[in-house]
Amino acid sequence: MSHKHFTINKRNKLEVLLKENYKIARIAEILEKDKTTIYREIKRVKGEYCAEKAQINANNKGCKKGRNYKITSELKNLIESKLCERWSPEQIVGPELKGKLSFKTIYNRLYKNFFDVSRKGKTAKTKETRGKFNIGKSISERPEEVKKKKFLNIGSWIP
Repeated sequence: MSHKHFTINKRNKLEVLLKENYKIARIAEILEKDKTTIYREIKRVKGEYCAEKAQINANNKGCKKGRNYKITSELKNLIESKLCERWSPEQIVGPELKGKLSFKTIYNRLYKNFFDVSRKGKTAKTKETRGKFNIGKSISERPEEVKKKKFLNIGSWIP
């Protein structure tokens, strides 16, 4: 048995099979789902089962998934106004927003350009470059003249 969500195709098949008075166990076999999954799917739609209603309900529930953001529109406006007045995120959080919001959240949103403010100050940290040689050209990109030079001793050469 698969553990995937119902698609509109499977919902349509379910609707047709229910109208043809198939037993739930047989429907479960045809749709390759568990019996309880079929019962739950039927139960989600109030009244007679309709695939379109079920799909609309599923899409609406899918939109509500995810994280609830701490920053509401009022809070965003407050933070933007304070940032325009050159307040730091630490000052903005201060005693007013203590416990509601972290200054780190404000910095993270600043780095992602969530707020409509242009300001000087801390910038996002640069990526780690230790152990990487990204200065100059690669040896394979050297000109042919360099390859033809003769070396007398280490560190000295004749053209």
